[in-house]
Amino acid sequence: YFFSKHLELGLDWYRSHFAEAGDEKIVGEISHSYMYSNDVWKRIAEMDPAMRLMVCLREPVDRAFADYLDGVKNGLIHGDFETELEGEPPFLQRSYYTRYLAPYVEQFGRDSIHVGVFDELSADPDAYAKKIFAFLGIEEMDLSRAQQQDGTWDELHFTGTGFPRHFYLRYYMYRNYFPLMALGLFRA
Repeated sequence: YFFSKHLELGLDWYRSHFAEAGDEKIVGEISHSYMYSNDVWKRIAEMDPAMRLMVCLREPVDRAFADYLDGVKNGLIHGDFETELEGEPPFLQRSYYTRYLAPYVEQFGRDSIHVGVFDELSADPDAYAKKIFAFLGIEEMDLSRAQQQDGTWDELHFTGTGFPRHFYLRYYMYRNYFPLMALGLFRA
């Protein structure tokens, strides 16, 4: 969330999170707020105008409903879904993807942005990963080979972004969370 919430800490602070990456070809982070935060695209471009970006989009109605449920859970929304839809609430507006992606495309160019679809990730994670590896220009890898006997991943090899040896801003406990997520997506 550096470019949307922690810019005042400075670029040195931000870059320090990637120190363990050493000479890896590609490092990066994941943020749920960048697409929706004002002028984040400008801040990213100031740091690196050649940045390559990725976004994974959910089906818009599913995304809006999940956002609504999150608002209810956190006490921010109190009405039922249909009533809350009146007046185009923020949870609905965030599904207008072109509105939020347009400044990024204008700044970085369409070829510098990988747009993935969550349904494709759910249906075939390996194919989804191959598209990302190709976009980033990195060697494909079999993510299942890094899995440990107990079904977790070593934190050093599995990060919040999901690609071993390539992204190093860690989100601790993913080694425990990911198997649960995978089971939730499993289809008999």
